[in-house]
Amino acid sequence: MKKITFIIAFLVLGAFESYSQCIRPIQYPSNTIVSNNSGFPQIIASDSYTKEYSQISGLTQGANYLFTCDLGGVNKHITVTDWSNNVIAFGDSPLTVEAITATQVRLHYADNAACGSTSASHLTTIMAVLDCSPPINLTATNISATSATLSWEPLGEETTWEVYVVTSGTPGPTANTVGQAFVNNPSYNEAILTPDTSYKFYVRTICGAETSPWNGPFNFASACEPVEAFSENFDGVDAFTLPACWTQVKNGTGSSDFSYTAVANWNAQSAPNSILMYNDSDGSAANLFLVAPEVTNLGAGTHRLKFFAKSDFGIVNMQFGTVSSNTPDATFTLVSAIDLTSTYTEYIIDYTVYNGTDNFIAIRHNGPQFSFVFFDDFRWELAPLCSDVSDITINNVTDTEASITWDSNGTESQWDVVFGGSDATDPAALTPITPAPTGTPQAILGGLTASTTYKVWVRSVCGDNLGAWIGPVTFQTTCTPVAEIIENFDTYSNFEMPDCWTQVLNGPGVSQFAYAQVTLGNSFSPSSVIQLYNFNSPTTANIMAVTPPLNNIGAGTHRLKFYAKSSLALGSLQVGTINSATAQGTFTPVATLPLTSTHNEFIVEFTDTTITDKYIAFRFNSPGTFNSIFIDDVRWEAIPNCEDVTGLAVTDVDVNTAAIAWEAGGSETEWDVVVGENTVTNPNTLTPVVPSTTGTPTTILEGLTANTVYKVWVRSVCGDNNGAWIGPISFRTSCPATDTINENFDSLPAGGIPNCWTGILSPGTSQLAYVKAETFNFNSPSRAMGLYDFDSPASANIILASPKLNNLSLGTYRLIFFARSGGATGSVQVGTVNNTLSDAVFTEIETIEITNTYSEYAVNFSPSTDTFIAFRHNTTGAFNIVFIDDVRWEPAPLCADVTNVNVVDITTDSATITWESQGNETNWQVVFGGIDDTDPNTLTPSPVLTTLDYTINELTENTEYNVWVRSVCGELNGNGNWIGPFTFFTTCNTTNVPYIQNFETANIPDIPNCSVIQNAGTGNDWITSTLTLYGFNSKVLQYPFNALNTANAWYFTQGVNLTEGTTYKISYLYGSNTSFFVEKMKVLYGLSPIAEEMTQQLADHTFLFNVAQINEETFTPAASGVYYFGFNAYSSANQNNIYLDNISIDIALPNDSFTDSDFNFYPNPVKDVLNLSYNQTIKNIEVFNFLGQRVHEYTVNSNNAQIDMSKLPTGSYLLKVASEDQLKTIKIVKQ
Repeated sequence: MKKITFIIAFLVLGAFESYSQCIRPIQYPSNTIVSNNSGFPQIIASDSYTKEYSQISGLTQGANYLFTCDLGGVNKHITVTDWSNNVIAFGDSPLTVEAITATQVRLHYADNAACGSTSASHLTTIMAVLDCSPPINLTATNISATSATLSWEPLGEETTWEVYVVTSGTPGPTANTVGQAFVNNPSYNEAILTPDTSYKFYVRTICGAETSPWNGPFNFASACEPVEAFSENFDGVDAFTLPACWTQVKNGTGSSDFSYTAVANWNAQSAPNSILMYNDSDGSAANLFLVAPEVTNLGAGTHRLKFFAKSDFGIVNMQFGTVSSNTPDATFTLVSAIDLTSTYTEYIIDYTVYNGTDNFIAIRHNGPQFSFVFFDDFRWELAPLCSDVSDITINNVTDTEASITWDSNGTESQWDVVFGGSDATDPAALTPITPAPTGTPQAILGGLTASTTYKVWVRSVCGDNLGAWIGPVTFQTTCTPVAEIIENFDTYSNFEMPDCWTQVLNGPGVSQFAYAQVTLGNSFSPSSVIQLYNFNSPTTANIMAVTPPLNNIGAGTHRLKFYAKSSLALGSLQVGTINSATAQGTFTPVATLPLTSTHNEFIVEFTDTTITDKYIAFRFNSPGTFNSIFIDDVRWEAIPNCEDVTGLAVTDVDVNTAAIAWEAGGSETEWDVVVGENTVTNPNTLTPVVPSTTGTPTTILEGLTANTVYKVWVRSVCGDNNGAWIGPISFRTSCPATDTINENFDSLPAGGIPNCWTGILSPGTSQLAYVKAETFNFNSPSRAMGLYDFDSPASANIILASPKLNNLSLGTYRLIFFARSGGATGSVQVGTVNNTLSDAVFTEIETIEITNTYSEYAVNFSPSTDTFIAFRHNTTGAFNIVFIDDVRWEPAPLCADVTNVNVVDITTDSATITWESQGNETNWQVVFGGIDDTDPNTLTPSPVLTTLDYTINELTENTEYNVWVRSVCGELNGNGNWIGPFTFFTTCNTTNVPYIQNFETANIPDIPNCSVIQNAGTGNDWITSTLTLYGFNSKVLQYPFNALNTANAWYFTQGVNLTEGTTYKISYLYGSNTSFFVEKMKVLYGLSPIAEEMTQQLADHTFLFNVAQINEETFTPAASGVYYFGFNAYSSANQNNIYLDNISIDIALPNDSFTDSDFNFYPNPVKDVLNLSYNQTIKNIEVFNFLGQRVHEYTVNSNNAQIDMSKLPTGSYLLKVASEDQLKTIKIVKQ
């Protein structure tokens, strides 16, 4: 007997004839939904409009079906037709159709019998009504550590069921599995559970000899056993989940689906994990709780909760208390509230005041909307009978000891102190210092190692009762005091401090954003300085850079020398001493120095013998806010008895010699000069040049090695007394002279200069101007030289000088090069320089106006006495750059070179070369070779030509060639230079299926051979790149967004031979790097690789996710021929990136992709467990959130899978389901 009488009685609301038939023209979803005939409600769509219809297949003819369409619980109207729109039934939802007459139907939706419509998201479902209906609404209640009540509801009048309960991870039941039978009462008490274990249970109906399908699993977890204490740092827990026995509870009114609490793998107090609470848009009556494990002693009045916490939203209020349970009906009782700041702080909540009956500690987010808070290192512990200490402070740190103080918070008069290295984590494992401190809360830690990090803890002692260990507080011992300092800061990275130097920030109002640190730029000697930055600190604040400790400040015999400048036109710097290199240090000024915006050298003598401080400090003293002071080349040295020299300079450099000059500091007439290679830092390790320089303050350094960097120092000699070593200044000896240059700069590192070339910056040039190799705007990949002026005056020389030449005097050579401007227009001067020092004299030969497109230029040189050719930046204005590439110095030919060489009419086996003449020559030759041929003189030239074009035949398809052209002027004037190489690829032949393009052969950022791109708009072009995020793992095709212009970029495949009437399948992997911007891409095909010929559309992706998805489309060409497939990026301006990979075109085979009728997943939305099934083996499943982060991966290797989503925060997720060589992406909503 069919058991549908009960259903029909409640669901059929009237005769069909009393309702209208509403036929809709728009299909949604666009794909056909296949009925799973499982007897459970199957979602058709969660966002159908009541002006649309859905198409269903896979129905069993003669069976009974129930159809629904509702919006927020309001039932709507449904008309059921076959696929030809012949009416089968109609009526209000829920609509039951008995003995259905078609296996394929359409469901037409309307608001009512009058065929009204609403553009709102309706939930539509289908359910097969079985003879033996499965139970529904599975639940688990009264869950304890060892038992749970399992309940369900019969769908009809059934009274007998079987229940199957297993642990999570155990395979579910099959049709042959026998469960535990129950009669009459749809409820069962499972009383043999294991605490803190995940379970799932299934139920099916018994109808005599017939059974329903199993319904389930319903997932639940047994409760944890209550504990007396817990300690949790979250470090062994997966991100976006919760630790065992911790719970998120949301209740109240106005709660946002996007508020959540979960473990985070960032913002930790103790790395790597913390736990966060995020209030998205909760109303004030909503509750977001983090509930700790159940405890046995919450109401005992003996315990406390300790933890670290911070916010990322300024001040955020958090409430601490208890809840009656860890379920959604929990009731909160407030114990205490605190305001969190943006810095991790340890807090203690005293639960000794609570004497209620709750067993769960709860934290309630009480802060503003869209705010995050982070917690770490929770401890539930006995509240000590001996009061804890607080405010542990480290003072007077030296290289061997430190003093420590703390505040006593009770009447105790004895304490334990322990300390250990930076890796110490457990104070109980350390031995307290002896004797134990008594009376006064302070201690001295001795026997320490210099420049070492320590941790210290303190606890109170009250007889047999002990306070908790408070700490750790971390400090570092100072370095061992030194007698001298030589520091230029150049070996340190941005934001560091040099070894044994310290940043000290103290004083009233000092900003948390003020700093003292190493900074790249603004240096006196390249390339780094110490920067003091005040942000908005008042003048009362102390922002200081403190030197390593010194053992002779009070000797009265030493001085401090350094260079300094201000970011303002005028500034002020104080130099003095400080008694401690800590925030508690007290500064004593010695000198106040006026600064300008240019580096000047300062000398401060420390002659006061009463000084007891061991540190020198540089203190920011400039007026105003958001200003900086830059300090460079610091030296602490003995005050010399002989005056120092000044003005040290290198006046001339040759291959093996260098001329050095300086100015005497007094009446001395003798000096020592030392020279060493670039690695030398201490002049005292070098031997002075013999004989000593006397009389005139100049010398010639001889016996040097060509093309080598040297440092030189000079000091004055006054009998037995010497001045200080002044220097170093650096120079490079010249390279041996050459007669040719052929330089493309491509072997240089970014920012480099070729060997034997020189970048010259004259005095007065901005310190941010440069001459260096750039990795962009090159003529031939992948480097060009950039000459950048920043804000230098027009008189400044920013010059790229060549290696030394031995033939500039001949006047028979020329310079060939490519140049362009960084702006629309620019100018570069070509000439000579007499040396490569900063005082080089530039002699102009020709001024060349350039544009923002590379052009080749030739400059003929007349005889010159100089030995270096030079490019000088000549663009007017500021912040301009000139690019130089592919430089050649060669004999000027008597036969004029050809120009404007082009390769046209390229086919699979031929190409035509064209050029223009620059003289009266009438003959030319062409030579060509493979891409590895670089010297045209080794190749066989063409016959002498009399026209300005030449066609090369018998080439190989899809092959890269080099070609050169030269003029021919007979024996008297000889031949012009070979001009080239010019590179071209022969085109590709068409190909057959299967066609695969995975972009692995691309030379990034170029498009692979045999592909074509077209920019039909004003946005960017497709390029190739490497991507290992968002589901991509190799080279990909990328459309990079354009901030100003809409995309209309096309990528076309190689031509593919297709046959009329054959069905083909195209598949590809596509996606974006964000789901917050709207990326759009169409896929079409046509007879030519141009946009106008793309006539057949295959797909239109109007929104791309930041998770790679596979799309597959089938198509049948109407005629045989060669077809090209086009991928058209058409996103609006200022969106983001589109990625494409793994394009495949092949003959469509049956069952070669996911078959929707055989693939099922439910429920969606899901609260706990998502069920998936397929008629093939599901290999693995990946779960991604909408930030593109993979939050879980499951290995399945079964036809059925159950994915536990209960611990994931509420929101939308993408699941990538892999089966054999197939991949399907589905969207799931987690409740």
